[in-house]
Amino acid sequence: MEVEFTVLSDRREGLLRELGNLIIHSGFSLVRQRMSTIESGVQLWLRVSGREDRLLELEERLGSHPLVLSFESEHQVTDGPAAPVAPAAKPVMPKRPPRGWGEACRAVAVPGPR
Repeated sequence: MEVEFTVLSDRREGLLRELGNLIIHSGFSLVRQRMSTIESGVQLWLRVSGREDRLLELEERLGSHPLVLSFESEHQVTDGPAAPVAPAAKPVMPKRPPRGWGEACRAVAVPGPR
């Protein structure tokens, strides 16, 4: 199961380390994180994965942590690894120029010094 948390805090220093340790000790893995500064402090997005039966414990521990002012969670149940994302297609370059390319280039070529 994957869950995404949005955490608000008034302190940036040590926030990710503290919550990362809390996540690991609750039996979850930190998949992704993102932090930004807002007017009232710091907003931290955490995507974690772990067993669904441990989720309530993790939410209680996050909610009672002294660095956390508030948090929201978005549950996303997954039955396995997320579907792989295909990389962006690269343009296919021909191995050699098409026929007639050399003649076309010579026709527009500017004569250089001899």
